[in-house]
Amino acid sequence: MTKTYEGIFENGYVVFKEAPEIPKNSKVKVIFEEKDIKKPAEKRKLGTMKGNFKISDDFDEPLKELKDYM
Repeated sequence: MTKTYEGIFENGYVVFKEAPEIPKNSKVKVIFEEKDIKKPAEKRKLGTMKGNFKISDDFDEPLKELKDYM
């Protein structure tokens, strides 16, 4: 039977997140996983979409459809 427990390797010892419930002198396998290293996000270049959209001159005016509610 195989059971999996998580922990951290510090100063030559494995420190478990929870106490394993296993018999003494049990055979174990240890797998070391590397920490995920996140790359910093690339900064966005401003103005790349300039000229691709046209906003009408009356964009901020009240909508005709909502006239009865105002």
